[in-house]
Amino acid sequence: MPLRHTIELEIDDQKQVRFTGGVEALFVDMLSKGLKFKYQLFVPPDRQWGRLSESGNWTGMIGMVQHNVTDLAIGDLTITESRSKVVDFVPYAIEETTFATRLPKQIIRHTFYLDPFRWEVWLTWLVLVAILPFVFQKLMKKRVSVCRLMFTMIGNLFHQPISFSIVAARDRFVLGIWILFSLLLSSSYTALLLSSLTVPTHENGIRTLRALSAAVAGGRYKCMTNLGSANVEFLAESPSRHLRVLGKNIIQMKWFSKSRNEVAAPAEIEEFEAILGPKWFFLLEYGEAPFTNKYLFKEFVAVWNIGIAVNKGFCCKKALETYITRMVNIGIFEKLYNDKLFETRIKFMTNGPPKMKSQKVLSLEELFGAFKLWGAGCILASFIQFVIIVIQCFKRRVKRYKRTFLLHTVVAFTLHYASR
Repeated sequence: MPLRHTIELEIDDQKQVRFTGGVEALFVDMLSKGLKFKYQLFVPPDRQWGRLSESGNWTGMIGMVQHNVTDLAIGDLTITESRSKVVDFVPYAIEETTFATRLPKQIIRHTFYLDPFRWEVWLTWLVLVAILPFVFQKLMKKRVSVCRLMFTMIGNLFHQPISFSIVAARDRFVLGIWILFSLLLSSSYTALLLSSLTVPTHENGIRTLRALSAAVAGGRYKCMTNLGSANVEFLAESPSRHLRVLGKNIIQMKWFSKSRNEVAAPAEIEEFEAILGPKWFFLLEYGEAPFTNKYLFKEFVAVWNIGIAVNKGFCCKKALETYITRMVNIGIFEKLYNDKLFETRIKFMTNGPPKMKSQKVLSLEELFGAFKLWGAGCILASFIQFVIIVIQCFKRRVKRYKRTFLLHTVVAFTLHYASR
């Protein structure tokens, strides 16, 4: 079965098939040298692993082994109960099946300056700023207004000095506790803000099987896989309801990848699409974070045994099974896969992190949060300044009225006594 990274084939003009690379291709070559046998390669015409058709016949590699077209079949072949009824298997690996999607878009939140702390911390800070000035005024020896204390304490959070002199030891102790608290809070905020801005923030997207099932049922997502994969049958017959939803939708909507000469994951995953396949294959195809723009689900759909399909009448099954068991036990197949994974890592590291389509020059809309905060501060400052001006004008008018009233009173008394 031609499979990228696993069994890479080349077919010449005489229709002769030969290996050109791949983990399992190297594995077969080592088997042939160890057991001293020669082999001829055949490719299933339908490019399928094998599924039970409506006519009751097996397709793909399983069908070729069942009908004695070939003695063996290899190519990331999943061992299932239904397949084991028509062919024998010699296992050599374990495969974890999951979904891969496009990495959710990067976002810039307008309220990024509130992200370092949870709302409970902000609420506690507001309560402290509102209450502590009254407490400090009662505890301090120096007489300072509550308003001045409040603005001084807020300024301490922004690394501003105290706006009045303190001499008494009690005052220094009380304000020293607040200054220490302000230092810890402001330093923590600065560090967390820088770290949150350094690490890109992504949309939540679809990250769980349950969420994917709900999205598929709602018509917002589609799941793609290869025709003949054992995962489709497993999903459709799963005891879990949300997995059955995925399997039945794949079958009903015929979400199968288009046939090609080689089975490979799509280079680009559509925005509302999930690809079902083995995790190890996705790691070889798409790489690992941060050198990928794909997201692999943490949950697994299933964990399968992978093996070589053997015709039930094959003469040398016992010898083949013994030799493969030895190779697996000493870690040869794992070594072949790790070497391929290392090559993939080097390639992705050399190319560098992918440029996300969502990356772009910062716009005014994305900086709206900072401008909104600045505008709110300006409006608040202007309002406070207006209130101060009104209060000062009111005080001057009251003072002027008092002087005028007093002058009129004195003049009235003077005229009254002069007339007498």
